[in-house]
Amino acid sequence: MIKKEKLLKQIELLEMLERRAAPLLSKHVSSTLFFSEIKKDERDKILEKFQSAIVSQTKHMEIIKQIKTEVSKSKKDVY
Repeated sequence: MIKKEKLLKQIELLEMLERRAAPLLSKHVSSTLFFSEIKKDERDKILEKFQSAIVSQTKHMEIIKQIKTEVSKSKKDVY
């Protein structure tokens, strides 16, 4: 079991990590592909998969925000 305050702090930490992850990953993937000798069609496939991962990450962020809102509004103090 976890107290509401501690749970909210952990959710905020998760939000921060999620916000930082996508730009860092994007930067490294772009740089790696730019300097690689991978063929253009293969590079395009990799970028397509990466874009799909970004969409999933965005959805994940929305779910985290919903959870944070629900926990914040709840009268429960233990989860």
